[in-house]
Amino acid sequence: MNPLIVIVEDFEPYAKELVEVLVDQFPELNPPGAIQLITTEAEFHQSLEIFAAAAPKLFIVDIMLRYQDPGSSDEAVPPEIRERATRDRFYRAGIRCAKRLRDDVRFSSSSIILHTILDEADLKSDADYPMPSNCIYVPKEGESQRITTEVGRILRS
Repeated sequence: MNPLIVIVEDFEPYAKELVEVLVDQFPELNPPGAIQLITTEAEFHQSLEIFAAAAPKLFIVDIMLRYQDPGSSDEAVPPEIRERATRDRFYRAGIRCAKRLRDDVRFSSSSIILHTILDEADLKSDADYPMPSNCIYVPKEGESQRITTEVGRILRS
């Protein structure tokens, strides 16, 4: 089955909890493969062609995301990321992923939720990594009400 939702999240306990909540709330997400989890920015970029063929309805992207798994060679990190400050490398990886989706016409019908602990005003005021247009900001909060509301609205549209 092609994924309906791609979750880009590197904190596994949170990702698993989010998947459980979504599967519980939305029966269409119950079949295996309806939700795909991506845990690094590198894996996201490597999977773009698969995503383009699958045409997911929604991407849920965490802003703070490691580029690759610990222990991987730093040589695999592109120079433009490796040479920049840690803030750029880790703290805005999700912005780079969302921008890549927004810049690719193949994903024009996909929705993007930026799901983060970062404040929306901070994201909007970041001149180096502005929040891409047509993305929905949903803060990570103690309860899952806000994310499930947005996911439900997108799945029903």
